[in-house]
Amino acid sequence: MIKACTEKAQQWLTPAYDAETQAEVKRMLENPDKTELIDSFYKDLEFGTGGLRGIMGAGTNRMNIYTVGAATQGLSNYLNKCFEGKKDISVVVGHDCRNNSRKFAEIHGNPQKFAKTHQKSPERNKNKKKARRKPKNQKKTRQNSPEKRKKAKKI
Repeated sequence: MIKACTEKAQQWLTPAYDAETQAEVKRMLENPDKTELIDSFYKDLEFGTGGLRGIMGAGTNRMNIYTVGAATQGLSNYLNKCFEGKKDISVVVGHDCRNNSRKFAEIHGNPQKFAKTHQKSPERNKNKKKARRKPKNQKKTRQNSPEKRKKAKKI
């Protein structure tokens, strides 16, 4: 496994990757403890029911601009195959407040079309129920008050 991970990691030392990423990979390769190297490269990060999630860092099993880019390209290839011949295929690239979310969206989306402010999801607002409040003059009672228990025993 170390050999396979080392070979995969060495591909990340090419000019296709930025200097910061190359430095992080080089550090992992030079470290005598190969635990981080193996965990970062033993598999490709998978797109699951919660989307693409993982630890931030360099490697195929980490969240970074390259793994997000590969997932984006995969989606693009899929859409082009499924909707072959259609001219205007588009997707919405969103982001939230999580680490690097906006960075990933800007790199792999169209930043000119980004909203300037954060907005709540319309569905979330539509389904949100208003809390019901008791009138001020209404007395609060406990469901299992001693009076209710006595009445229940008498019956």
